[in-house]
Amino acid sequence: MGFWCPSWTSNPVLPARSRQGGFDSHTLPPAFVMKGTEMKITHYSFGKIVINGNEYTQDIIVFHDSVFPSWWRKQGHSLCIEDLGEVLKKDVKILVVGTGAYERMQVPQSLIEELKQRGIETFVYETEKAVAVFNQLLAEGKAVAGAFHLTC
Repeated sequence: MGFWCPSWTSNPVLPARSRQGGFDSHTLPPAFVMKGTEMKITHYSFGKIVINGNEYTQDIIVFHDSVFPSWWRKQGHSLCIEDLGEVLKKDVKILVVGTGAYERMQVPQSLIEELKQRGIETFVYETEKAVAVFNQLLAEGKAVAGAFHLTC
């Protein structure tokens, strides 16, 4: 039994859609910012996440006030410190990682330790649970970011 995972394709930029206006990842700035608005995730299902009414179909990093769409990792299903450059630029104290619906993305213990040394506590869950944890921590006013693998 096999399955297809869109992150295995060679095209790192797949379109994101908005229910309000139809933007795509080619026209977005590197970080899509909505001033004065917290980024509430209202839906996740395999290959799709909805944040403040905007639908994204590519892996994504979410901050309290912005999203980094079309997040692409250096080693595909293995997370490394280079993949988290956007997170390291911000004052993040907690990182919630969603490893996919089937937990295919690996987060090495050495990376968790390196983030801890940089003052970032890391939680790793399958993506549906990671979304719930991210929303909870955000509601509590924590300095949190979420890095979500949306498919496998």
